[in-house]
Amino acid sequence: MIVELLLVLGGLALLVLGGDLLVKGAVGLSLKLGMTPLVVGLTVVAFGTSAPELLVSLSAALKGSSGIAMGNVVGSNIANVLVILGITALVSVIVTKGHDLRESWGMMIFASLLLIAVAWTGEIGRIEGAILLLALGAVLWRQLSTGRADEAEVDGTTLGAGWGRIALWLGLGLVLLPVGANLLVNGATEIARASASARR
Repeated sequence: MIVELLLVLGGLALLVLGGDLLVKGAVGLSLKLGMTPLVVGLTVVAFGTSAPELLVSLSAALKGSSGIAMGNVVGSNIANVLVILGITALVSVIVTKGHDLRESWGMMIFASLLLIAVAWTGEIGRIEGAILLLALGAVLWRQLSTGRADEAEVDGTTLGAGWGRIALWLGLGLVLLPVGANLLVNGATEIARASASARR
């Protein structure tokens, strides 16, 4: 049980450190490219944190477990909106007045409706997959073409960071997040199994 607890604590520590580095690198990248942190969040951070989910869904689909792939996509989005955004709002107020953010709401609603539409057909195949990827390309093009650097305050370390340091922050963040998540899940799973066995 001690090993499992260490895995959970180690996973949490890596998640906190990886999240901090990823956000710092993403903000630095947004300043270098002249884009808003929102746009970078929709691209670098979103794709980076979704990489483990992509691998899980691909693996499940290749093994014929399409239900896991679909559940992973829907479940992670529900958790992002209700759990992650909810906890973040409890810690710090989230400003939602910007035009860019309101436009992103519409895109999120459109993406959800598009998923419902393609799923309603009873099967999501290559054609539907191509449609989803084309929609993603359109969203990214819109965000990148309209993104501009804002006047948000950032810490001095991030403001003066060079390309090498930004790349290091992003790289470490993208590596530590999935590793931390894996340790946390493994540790929590073993604790749950041990608790279940103890009750028998």
